[in-house]
Amino acid sequence: PDTLPLPTDRPRPTHRTHHGDRVAFHIGRDLHRSLSTLARQNNSTLFMAIHAVFAVLLARLSGSSDIVIGTPVAGRPDPRLDQLVGMFVNTLVLRTPVDGSRSFTEVLDLTRDVDLGAFLHADLPFERVVEAVDPARSTSRSPLFQVSLEFEGVQRPEITLPDLTVTVAEYTPPVVKVDLELVVAETFDESGAPDGIAAGFAYATDIFDAATVQGFADRLARLLAAVVADPDDPVGDLTLGDEDEDASVSGPPGLPARVWPDLLAGAAERHSDRVAVSHAGRALTYRQLGEDSAQFARLLIARGAAPERFVALALPRSIAWVRAVWAVARSGAASVPVDPTYPPTRITHMLDDCGAVLGLTVAGYRAQLPDTVEWLVLDDPDFETQMRHLPATPVTDVDRTAPLRTDNPAYLIYTSGSTGAPKGVVVSHRGLANLFEQERHHLHVAPDARVSHLASPSFDASLFELTMAFCAGAHVVLVPPLTYGGAALADILAVERITHAFITPTALATLEPTGLDSLRVLVVAGEPCPTDLVRRWAPGRRMLDLYGPTETTIWSHVSEPLAPAEPLTIGRPVRGFTAAVLDARLHPVPPGTPGELYLAGPGLARGYHARPATTATHFVACPFAAPGSRMYRTGDLVRTRPDLALEHLGRTDFQIKVRGFRVEPGEVDSILTARADIGFAATVGRTGPDGQPILVTYVRGTTGADVDASAVRTALSAQLPPYLVPAAVVVLDEVPLTPAGKLDRSALPEPEFGLRPDRFRAPSTAVERAVVEAFAEVLDTGEDRPIGVEDDFFALGGTSLSAVRVAADLQRRLGRPVPLPALFLDPTPAGLAARLATEVPATTDEALRVLVPLRRGDRLAPLFCVHAGMGLAWAYTGMVRHLSPDRPVWGLQLPSLGGGPDYDSIEELAHRYLDEVRAVQPAGPYHLLGWSLGGLIAHAMATELQDRGEEVASLVLLDSYAGEPIAEPDPLDVGDLLRGLGVDVEPGANSRPLTLSDATDRLGEAYGPAAAMTADQLRRIAEGYDRSTRLSTRFAPRVFRGDALLLIAEDGPHDGWGDSITGTVQEEHVDCGHNDMMQPKPARAIGMLVENYLSGRGG
Repeated sequence: PDTLPLPTDRPRPTHRTHHGDRVAFHIGRDLHRSLSTLARQNNSTLFMAIHAVFAVLLARLSGSSDIVIGTPVAGRPDPRLDQLVGMFVNTLVLRTPVDGSRSFTEVLDLTRDVDLGAFLHADLPFERVVEAVDPARSTSRSPLFQVSLEFEGVQRPEITLPDLTVTVAEYTPPVVKVDLELVVAETFDESGAPDGIAAGFAYATDIFDAATVQGFADRLARLLAAVVADPDDPVGDLTLGDEDEDASVSGPPGLPARVWPDLLAGAAERHSDRVAVSHAGRALTYRQLGEDSAQFARLLIARGAAPERFVALALPRSIAWVRAVWAVARSGAASVPVDPTYPPTRITHMLDDCGAVLGLTVAGYRAQLPDTVEWLVLDDPDFETQMRHLPATPVTDVDRTAPLRTDNPAYLIYTSGSTGAPKGVVVSHRGLANLFEQERHHLHVAPDARVSHLASPSFDASLFELTMAFCAGAHVVLVPPLTYGGAALADILAVERITHAFITPTALATLEPTGLDSLRVLVVAGEPCPTDLVRRWAPGRRMLDLYGPTETTIWSHVSEPLAPAEPLTIGRPVRGFTAAVLDARLHPVPPGTPGELYLAGPGLARGYHARPATTATHFVACPFAAPGSRMYRTGDLVRTRPDLALEHLGRTDFQIKVRGFRVEPGEVDSILTARADIGFAATVGRTGPDGQPILVTYVRGTTGADVDASAVRTALSAQLPPYLVPAAVVVLDEVPLTPAGKLDRSALPEPEFGLRPDRFRAPSTAVERAVVEAFAEVLDTGEDRPIGVEDDFFALGGTSLSAVRVAADLQRRLGRPVPLPALFLDPTPAGLAARLATEVPATTDEALRVLVPLRRGDRLAPLFCVHAGMGLAWAYTGMVRHLSPDRPVWGLQLPSLGGGPDYDSIEELAHRYLDEVRAVQPAGPYHLLGWSLGGLIAHAMATELQDRGEEVASLVLLDSYAGEPIAEPDPLDVGDLLRGLGVDVEPGANSRPLTLSDATDRLGEAYGPAAAMTADQLRRIAEGYDRSTRLSTRFAPRVFRGDALLLIAEDGPHDGWGDSITGTVQEEHVDCGHNDMMQPKPARAIGMLVENYLSGRGG
């Protein structure tokens, strides 16, 4: 690593000043002697023991497992050099892995080996090492290491001259060459026995305060004592400091739990004549809303609404939406917001998943909603007629079909943004009383407040806005459904004299505070708030930053009022919540050290609807509360400030590492939004043209400003270290927003880097020219950017579907078949042309064999890749390109695709595939990989190989989990099959069901003869998909005695493997959906992870 991310008090400056100071401390005689004994018992020196403890401390402080420490050596290995005058001192770099699960004695053994290996090369100059490693250089830090360890000699010579005695005087110059240096010196008593250690930390005052470094010293002392007392305990579990005694921070005590309808009824009773909600000239008082919702609720009860049941609300932001929220709550059922503009398949999934007994909508959306539930159309006159004859008195348990309890669901919110099926979060009534009271108190809500309702009903922020008003009998003003920000929102805030508003930072950046003097309380949440927004909006009003994942009752933290000159935090826990910042082993991290935020309290959600395994993964046992309590793993990185407020650092899955540096994109954004010409800035991580991570910044100018992207980069270069300067700046005309008002990252345009002119080489043969022309047909690189023979098809934006078009185009140009896998294996014109000139293309039947070569090789162990649900192994070619070129790779495909027999179980398929595998590789060790369904088969193959006495060195599972269906069990119809192959099958007005013969014709029309398959071949794929998917539901895995690599897509994980794998399951997250793992970008990342794993296991 280029930098060790220690918890600093200030950001690292662009240029080091070398200003330093020192904190001294002492290690007592008894501990000194115990350390010496421990070192001797483990065949180590005291230096090695202290080095090991120091490495453990740095690992715990930084959250890193790769610890690099520098140390000086005398450079006089030959005694004959002792009397020679000169400077022989050299610096060694000691790189030590620290695994928190290992005992200290194990870490000490590793440290000893590291140190001895370094001492063997002590005569190699440090400068030569730097030159050879060639790390990313920066004026902000020293190369290779930023922390050092120095053992000083204890001899203090005295020189006596006539009338003069010379002694050594202690002097610590106020300079330091590194961030942190530990200096230790042993002392001995008259008998030569250890008598204590004088120690001290020299530190860079640019980034550290004395109190922080004193904390490091205190923790080091505790850690030294802990390893002596328990050397066989895991180092990640050793007591580090006071944070172990007070691991959590709690908000004000919670109130007794109350159900939602009682809270709403109380508001209606206390504020009956005040306006509750208004929109477009229509208004309802609290009395009207209370009576209306009571009648409405009775109608819902008659249609099946009850506690533990769900009612879908497919409604836009409207008075009908507010009426429905009240009515469903009073019926005892839980509301499920459903955005009626979502794709029908997504709506159908949500309705089926929650088992809604009823749906509520309006006439304008009814026709586009599925008929899987009964829909009540709220603006239908018949609905009003049915409702008005019912009693308007308050609804109680007497009216409900079952008593309503605080543990029953209050609402269910589906998480959005995932490429897979959305998950429903079930929130009970237990935290609602705390929510009402905390909003009323902390947001200063009074009955005269006018609260805007801007959030989409599909997000829990919409309920937060309603509660903000209802908790105090205030007035909700609805913002029109299609208004998210800009001048339209500003006009509504001004005309309606809004006093309280919740607005996401991205939407707020589109507004100006001028003319909004009535806005007294402004709440921001949902994403980090730039300091420039605080500077513009905080003066003259109460501006607060809120935090709360969907898995809580809307919020868990709130800041103190934000001020322009103060640090931005998400504050402390709200009423009833407890928060803890923990490391990967669920131990508290030191203050200032990044860790993951865990939440506990009655406001936690019950879990994910009908997903017990996912719930168990994210809601875990809480060690800081009563037995049986749970805490939620948020996935958010935070650190604790001295005032116990939390600073939000981003998502654990959004971390960006550029050129070896862990990068905080907000640092770039804060500089840009401070400029007068930039109103919005967002920096994100992207993959550059060379496949390496880069930063890309998106900006939008303020009104009337003309932003020059080149000038922005130049300005940043003068203010930031090189690794923080974005590789590209993209100027936006409009900021893309999600329906929730957050920045829609998926809608940000890809930066244009163009082709590399230094790599351009024109085609020189007829085949190369044909390939270049075929590429140009499907890739729009612009007239001024010609494609060269060294340009990678996928790096230029090609996909697996457009590759089919290239193959078809090439077949027309060359007059002979072009196998599609050839393009995946050689994606440049030069490589593909060479392959086409020497290979005889395979027929389609040959490509459907059970065992197909994906790449030839002879030096490394082969990798066998088992097909996913479609039964084809072709998809793996996108990953194969990123494995070692010396590794042969074979694909295993469903036998029925080539006309072979069907099989009745996963185990039978595994046995069949092993016959193929052993024909290629008669003996182990074997390396197996499977994606989705293929992971189940690979696991079964691995257990059978072990039964035969063979070694399975690698088992790689790509988003594959035992215990649940791998894919939808519905049959794959012809339309779905064609869509999976990239063919447009939108039905016409009088369309008939498609046949396999139609599919053959459409494939030929869309892609030409190169992609043609017979109807029989297509039928085999469809039937194979259906049969193999059903086999997966009956698979009960046996025990694999070994380790595995599990690559998890962003819409995973699902059920884990549990006891079916006894070794270590190394989990790695891949930034893609389950079905996109073999797309170019994720396939590259997966290929590199797989190759590293195989290489590390002798493959």
